[in-house]
Amino acid sequence: MAPWPLLRVKRGRAFFGKPCVMINADVLTGTTDAVRRGCLFNPRRAVLPRGEQIAAAQTFIGDVLAALPHAILSLGWTTVAHPAGGQLEAYTPEMVDDMEVVERDFVEASVPITYAVKMGYVQPSWDLIKGRLLDPAPMNTLTVWSHSPPSRALRTWFAAALDSERSMFDVGDHPTDAAKQQRVVVAALGAWFVLAAVLVSLTK
Repeated sequence: MAPWPLLRVKRGRAFFGKPCVMINADVLTGTTDAVRRGCLFNPRRAVLPRGEQIAAAQTFIGDVLAALPHAILSLGWTTVAHPAGGQLEAYTPEMVDDMEVVERDFVEASVPITYAVKMGYVQPSWDLIKGRLLDPAPMNTLTVWSHSPPSRALRTWFAAALDSERSMFDVGDHPTDAAKQQRVVVAALGAWFVLAAVLVSLTK
């Protein structure tokens, strides 16, 4: 996870008090479209009713903590990569309701959780995120992610609204885009070596 360099983010004890593993998973359905049908993070790989989805998420968290008791859980909702006109671009009270139920027992046990939230959704959902997920659990934190940097106006808002001790930013290319770029570089290098070999053979 690469910290966003445009806002000074202090590496507080909540994240880096000791070496740790951060486990990220979209355990609940957020926004969906024809491509992303909802959360499939369960043994059946199916879109489940809310109650079953919540139970599957709780089981996953319990399994992770049993295997990696010092891991930091990074929990989020599914989101649409490129929302169509008029499509929801915020977290709803229902989504936050579900996350509260998922994490309730773990928060009571002082298990640290960082909420993985999409950058464009943070500002319109801030009252919900802060009031219902962050304020009741001081050990919990926020990881704001995006595949592109924020606007100047959004940077200003982040600097004013977010607690730097409880916030991280994960900003960078989508993994598939990065893989495509790597393939282009490898192909270009391959072509260069072939050309170099041809030129060497012509000079002999």
